[in-house]
Amino acid sequence: MSILNWVWWVNEKISLVTNSFVRDYHLTKLVWIMADFPIFFTPVFLVSAWIYWTLKNNDNKKHDLILIFFSVVFSIITNLIIQQIVFEKRPETFVEPLIEHIPNASFPSDHAAVSFAFLTGLYLFGYKKIFWIYLPFVILMNFSRIAGWVHWFWDVVVGAFIGIFWTFIFKKFSHHPILKKVTGFFIKIAKIFKL
Repeated sequence: MSILNWVWWVNEKISLVTNSFVRDYHLTKLVWIMADFPIFFTPVFLVSAWIYWTLKNNDNKKHDLILIFFSVVFSIITNLIIQQIVFEKRPETFVEPLIEHIPNASFPSDHAAVSFAFLTGLYLFGYKKIFWIYLPFVILMNFSRIAGWVHWFWDVVVGAFIGIFWTFIFKKFSHHPILKKVTGFFIKIAKIFKL
């Protein structure tokens, strides 16, 4: 069995098992809610934390928030580039999905990349309590996207890897002078607008 055939076999089997589980236990509404809802926590947290650290006058924490934001943005850009090179159809083009979605590129998952970049950023930049609160939602969201036939298993795995990769890169170089200048520039601009 070639690697490509094995990947497709794994995709099909995991998708069938998760979809059957959801249907057998009448979890369709939960999947419908969880497939998209948790992703909105990312901007809500970043804006709320920015306001909090602005009130506390803590530019170091704002620097960290910008780096978490950058890891999310770089994850999305990486996904967009990969999607232009490797166009993989979504499962919903083959089967009846539980969740309505535009049949665009499936590989890699943007939701997985963003959620894992953000989740990893929470952990690495010191928001560990929030990490543990958000972790089950990230798992449920990405499970829901597979079970709802919006993504294949490997779409989510590769998306998660991309998100984790970029967050580790930004954490590793968080004290690099160039990154300090870039984040410092954004912090100065925000202060001009009283943010």
